[in-house]
Amino acid sequence: MLTPPALLEADGVRTGRYRIGGDRVPESPSARLSYADLAVALVDAYEKPTLHRKRVSVFS
Repeated sequence: MLTPPALLEADGVRTGRYRIGGDRVPESPSARLSYADLAVALVDAYEKPTLHRKRVSVFS
């Protein structure tokens, strides 16, 4: 289960760069993510068995 930051950028560009953290997103103004990068993170998490059945945060 991926927990995205509160601020998702609908028009943000896909960078392919994101960070995986613990089960909570850091409460920082810089913890943001584009929808495109969230999609990349979802596919990557699906393909990495180490993340299965875990709750992690994803942010840039």
